[in-house]
Amino acid sequence: MNSKQSRLAVISFLTILIPDILEYIAGGGVLPFNPAIFTAILRFVSVYCLIVYVRNTNWERQVPKYAVKLLSVLIVWNIITIIRGAFNANMYYDWRFLFLSSLFYFLIPLSAIIGITILFNGTLLRVIITKVYPYALFLLPLSALHLLAYARTVISVWFFVMLSIYIKNKWRILILITAFLSMITAFEIRANFLQVAIAVLLFGLNMFRGVIRLVWLKIACFLLFLASFILLYLGIAGTFNVFQPFDDEEDVFVIDQGGKESSNLVADTRTGLYVEVLNSVVADNILLFGGGATAKYKSDTFVLTDNMTERYGAEVGFLNTLLYSGLIGVLLYFFVLIYAAYLGLSKSNNFFCKIIAVFLAFRWVLFFIEDITKYDMNFYFLWVAVGVCFSNQFRNLSDEQIKIWTAKYIFA
Repeated sequence: MNSKQSRLAVISFLTILIPDILEYIAGGGVLPFNPAIFTAILRFVSVYCLIVYVRNTNWERQVPKYAVKLLSVLIVWNIITIIRGAFNANMYYDWRFLFLSSLFYFLIPLSAIIGITILFNGTLLRVIITKVYPYALFLLPLSALHLLAYARTVISVWFFVMLSIYIKNKWRILILITAFLSMITAFEIRANFLQVAIAVLLFGLNMFRGVIRLVWLKIACFLLFLASFILLYLGIAGTFNVFQPFDDEEDVFVIDQGGKESSNLVADTRTGLYVEVLNSVVADNILLFGGGATAKYKSDTFVLTDNMTERYGAEVGFLNTLLYSGLIGVLLYFFVLIYAAYLGLSKSNNFFCKIIAVFLAFRWVLFFIEDITKYDMNFYFLWVAVGVCFSNQFRNLSDEQIKIWTAKYIFA
């Protein structure tokens, strides 16, 4: 792979990074302007770079045939969802949502190709570890204003925490400090806190690699993938609501926001979303195929602008995918994750792919809790992780070979 491809990978990442930072700073009222158009332009650049990258990469020859079929069908279904969204758009806000948000999200699985060819993308990983993470420290003071720019800038750190078992101590310490800071500066981003905590836990398993049996990791993956279906069924049946684990949530895990309204980490903010979205998709008869990339659901909970009674999405990845691309979209996503996890666990020669597989199973659970569907670094590196597990070359590497690769191609 030539240097042009490496530059495309770096640009595709940076043009996601910058919009993410700007949006979170703008959300705090610090910016004197609305960056929506500028961030959309950058995301178009990012998508363009990914498309060019994919076209110039023979990725199909580097993964199992079933992985090619799964990923291709998912991307095609996502494109159909975008087209359906355009046909269903009938007002200004529909088009705005399509071109500023959902269009990009449905194309982010293209970043899986970055993961499939990760062995040739040492430059991208080097830029993130040696440039993005250190310079992100300049955003830390914004945390005092309750802005989440730092945590969002380093949200990809979960991937590098697990990779750091092969990295020299100096950079490993930086990654772990970055992970710690991302957690303590943004407790209220529960998804970020959970995924970094799980990554640290999986990183810690490296110390017990000699005694951990593969079957234990397989059981953990199986239970994680199964748990979401069971809990969803129990919730719909009214038997058990996992979002209401405490009888009295008032004083449980409450974070003081420094004079602002306190944040309760276990407050039930999801049951109402499930009720409204599920009722809408059933009433609109879009349960199987979804309503397209501009679909909306009726909400009586939120105060909406311009006398609107419908929202363009919820704060739960599963609900959004169900709303836009239906059960077909949800199942395609499930099959991609579970097949990537299978390859990482059963068809790999290194510990990294095995813990990435467990992490992907955890992300399936998180998909039902939060994992808001956005074209951002969170999903970018999720799909990179999927690509890593798909990659024949990377799965064939031993732990010692990965250690040599990181030293030679990331920190050369």
